[in-house]
Amino acid sequence: MLYRFKSGLRHPISISNADKTIVMQIKTKKIVFDLDGTLIDSICDITDACNTALRHLGFSSVSQERVHKTVGYGLGYTVRQFLPPDIAEEQAALATERAEDHYRRFPVRGSTVFAGVLDMLETLQQKGHELSVLSNKNQDLVEKVVTHFFSSIHWTHVFGIEDARLKKPNPTCLYKIIAAAHLARSQSYMVGDHNADALLARNASISFIGAGWGYYSVDDSVFDTLESSRLAHSPNDLISFI
Repeated sequence: MLYRFKSGLRHPISISNADKTIVMQIKTKKIVFDLDGTLIDSICDITDACNTALRHLGFSSVSQERVHKTVGYGLGYTVRQFLPPDIAEEQAALATERAEDHYRRFPVRGSTVFAGVLDMLETLQQKGHELSVLSNKNQDLVEKVVTHFFSSIHWTHVFGIEDARLKKPNPTCLYKIIAAAHLARSQSYMVGDHNADALLARNASISFIGAGWGYYSVDDSVFDTLESSRLAHSPNDLISFI
């Protein structure tokens, strides 16, 4: 039974289906997660893909530490950071193609889910929140990785980005996710570890939660410009913030 208060007395009232829907919508939040560095530790597989491409073109391999600093804008961007600045575009495109081909064949060979993340997602799902993934990876890779690690989660959207112009922090894809949820932006959150995620939240005028348990590298100069932002040091922190 639901109650409405009047003059200090509690009176039982009947709630229509429409009213119940409104109540549920008020409680429901839209939570959009970045993938690499937020939900999964994928630096091993990304590094392998980059090094496969670099060796194919006769260049030296790079360390996971160096690759770690470039992750966030897609595999093509990462590969190009380790190519000579004067390399021909055809060669750079070939390197990207080789890296993506390798990663497409071995996307989860060394990747793991960050501790506590799966429990967090299941808890948020049980609470009735809508969960989505928005990554700068290609669509087929995002689907493959998410299906492998998170088959128990009902995602309302799993978005990868093929068009470089739409990569985060461009808010176009995020707008589509929020609009499909029929929820206000004030009920929406972007969760990520990178400047691109924080800037995406700012561009879309929604709240940002930093994934402090992952590859978190958001600059203070970016974080401080966000209208609504918090840093979750653990997945359990995030649950308490929603």
